[in-house]
Amino acid sequence: MERLNPQQRAAASVPSGPLLILAGPGSGKTSVVTARVGWLLSAAHVDPRAIVLVTFTKKAAGEMDQRLREIVGAPADDVLVGTFHAVALRFLQRNAHLRPGGRRPIIMDEAASRRVRGC
Repeated sequence: MERLNPQQRAAASVPSGPLLILAGPGSGKTSVVTARVGWLLSAAHVDPRAIVLVTFTKKAAGEMDQRLREIVGAPADDVLVGTFHAVALRFLQRNAHLRPGGRRPIIMDEAASRRVRGC
């Protein structure tokens, strides 16, 4: 928190509820989001399994995960961090038992498509 400016610190320590952060490139969004999760885990005592960090790129997700681990350590293991697609896939896989037949979803990429068509 000490590296954040006053506006960033205010966003990172909003007492409760969801928070949407909209800002331009290089404005410190990743720092604010990871500081907020760190604050939620340490100061607000939120269960890490109740937190989902979603971003657009693998690089940003990896950076958020790394920064979060530096801030809070082991509790970061239970925070779900990933891209929109990765988080959605994990959700579908973890809840496969709710689907008819209980089958886990698969990703249909080019190689899987050839196998299905027998090519």
